[in-house]
Amino acid sequence: MPPVTKTNAWAAARFRAAVVAAEATGYAPVIAEALYQRGQLQLEYDATTTRNAAQAFEARQGNCLSLVLMTAAMARELGLAIHFQSAFVDESWSRRGELYFRSGHVNVTLGRRFMDVDTSRLSTEYTVDFLPPDQIRGLRTREIDEATVVAMYLNNRAAESLVHGPQVDAYWWAREALRRHPGFLAAYNTLGVIYLRHGDPAAAERAFAHVLKLAPDNTQALFNLPPGNWDAGEKGFAALPDRFSDLQQSLPAALPYVEATGVKRVHLMAGIASRNDPAAVAAFRKSVATAAEFFAPHGVDVVIEPINARNVPGYFLNDFGFACDVINELKIANLKLQFDIYHCQIIHGDVTMRLREMMPITGHVQIASVPSRNEPDGEELNYPFLFTELDRLGYGGFVGCEYNPRGKTVDGLGWFKPYAGARA
Repeated sequence: MPPVTKTNAWAAARFRAAVVAAEATGYAPVIAEALYQRGQLQLEYDATTTRNAAQAFEARQGNCLSLVLMTAAMARELGLAIHFQSAFVDESWSRRGELYFRSGHVNVTLGRRFMDVDTSRLSTEYTVDFLPPDQIRGLRTREIDEATVVAMYLNNRAAESLVHGPQVDAYWWAREALRRHPGFLAAYNTLGVIYLRHGDPAAAERAFAHVLKLAPDNTQALFNLPPGNWDAGEKGFAALPDRFSDLQQSLPAALPYVEATGVKRVHLMAGIASRNDPAAVAAFRKSVATAAEFFAPHGVDVVIEPINARNVPGYFLNDFGFACDVINELKIANLKLQFDIYHCQIIHGDVTMRLREMMPITGHVQIASVPSRNEPDGEELNYPFLFTELDRLGYGGFVGCEYNPRGKTVDGLGWFKPYAGARA
């Protein structure tokens, strides 16, 4: 869910303004006033914990899912029709140790629905949302059923138990989510993580494989092998001589994810080290060869990516020529270059000629504008030309959009419209 917010003035104002447009809903304005006006419940937004309706009421706070559940419970007691909605918002990720969490957003509509005769669209009389107006203006939503909302709640509780424990609770929360909604894929993913933590990779693989069975188009292009302690500033350890044992242990640890997701390439990060250090160079070559040889029987490419010193100061692999030399000298068929056009432009320039030179060993391409690292629609690089060049060179792999959107991700996808739906 979105970040914690303790301000309620905007919520009160939002609902007071909505009363005029919602007169026909009867109880809806009453609920709004009870929830947000000072001197009554005065609910506060708190993204840290997923509460059920009773807990949110008692605490007077909750994340969007908790507050939606509580609002729906109150509305149901008043006999109002309820429609749950999932909002299309930019994906937000957070990290707790080795776990990554993806956040979303839900809201609820109250009252009856009607057909707008002027627009021929189905309209909703009253929407209850818990984000500030500037964040929800023009927000696109899709209706979801109650079983999905319940599964979301249970899966959230499972994820929180993974962090705070006990771990057995995480298992039962995830299982209950799937019992309530067998098609809720996020809970299968959570269950797979629980199995891995419990030391049961076979069960984890079955859970992940089931997701792929239900959503075969959910293809993963690439993921990073374990990078070490990211929060402490580690960016891999392939070039660190004293971390070779960690490298060896990371490969079988990643294998269940590889097999379950069907991913065909993994990125080995070099770490923070000097390329002038012969020991670091030797360690990097050894680690790269070890990783590539480990994944070769599984039909998986290992890619190495040069990264510019501005974004990651001190990163060992900061030169495309050196990366190519390592790949060409080792002569391991599944060892490839991760060609990030953004990094190449900052490090060397002359991107087109390097693409032509290095395409035979390129396993993955990534893009972003230079220097801002935003959408690939301007600044230093002519991306329409570069996309045409990739086609001319016969590149048939993924193009990773590793950029920072200027605003909302969907709003910034205008650059992609000429290529949408295109197939080779």
